[in-house]
Amino acid sequence: MDPYARLSTPAPPVEENPGRARRVEAALEKWAAEAGIADYLGEINLAGFGRMMCLANPRAASDNHLLVLAKCFVAEYITDDTCEDNERGVVPADLYPQLMLGTFTIEPTVRLTGYAAEWDKHTDSSILCRAWRGAIASVHEVATPAQAGRLKHALATLFIGFGGESGWRLAGRTPPSWEYLMERQLNSFFCSMILPDVAAGYELPPQLYYLPDVQRALRAAALSSNLMNDVYSLWRDLEQKSTAYSLPLLLAAEQGIALDAAVERTIDLHNDLIAFFRTESVRLTTAHGPVLGRYLSDILNWLAVNRHWHVTSDRYRMPA
Repeated sequence: MDPYARLSTPAPPVEENPGRARRVEAALEKWAAEAGIADYLGEINLAGFGRMMCLANPRAASDNHLLVLAKCFVAEYITDDTCEDNERGVVPADLYPQLMLGTFTIEPTVRLTGYAAEWDKHTDSSILCRAWRGAIASVHEVATPAQAGRLKHALATLFIGFGGESGWRLAGRTPPSWEYLMERQLNSFFCSMILPDVAAGYELPPQLYYLPDVQRALRAAALSSNLMNDVYSLWRDLEQKSTAYSLPLLLAAEQGIALDAAVERTIDLHNDLIAFFRTESVRLTTAHGPVLGRYLSDILNWLAVNRHWHVTSDRYRMPA
């Protein structure tokens, strides 16, 4: 039984397709080996990123479209791990320069005469750059330039969020909950969430995607998913004495309340964000038409599936 049933994320119309999930995950494993990120194969297989993409995109145009999104999910996972795990990643003082160089793997890079060899050497030596080099190349194979640009812009803000969190660690500082919630609007599931149209083979036009109210609704959706992640990851953070920041832990310490009460407050905030996203989805669809409505419906499905994945994935499975 799910101990966090009060989370208001809707139950997804889950239609498991084990055959497709196995094909995507086998292809993802092959790509990871070829891309030089085989050190993460165990974690990739445990988490079931390919299965997540299949569940979240039931109308995907092809297995390859799902594989492209799974590659991006893995690259984001590796980036997050690089930022948090000093043994396998980089020390906090070096993180911002590494993230800056990582952005040049995502964006077109001018190959300056006399410096190309040094850049190639760095790219080959950095697991973060190796992951994104392969993932972004695949995005360009199936996405329009506007869709690829949408992802790159979102990744730039994600990297700012990673850098901010690293700054807390470097300073030995615990942020107040309000600051954590602002950082989590940058460092969230946003990048993983915003490409359902790429998977399904249609395009939400940029003039709709970049509307401020659409962006606000999407940020609320992504933040809700991260708060859900905070709740389901809590036992791992406690068990591993993790340095990861978590809203329930911050609230408990900041407000002097029991951890159970802090979890309930986190759930309340999550539910408020879901309610806001639902209300805005109806309003925005009425104002701007069915293409935006389809996209926002796909986002809601992604949120539901991400919750289901947290409940059923071995990565988040809580001890009995």
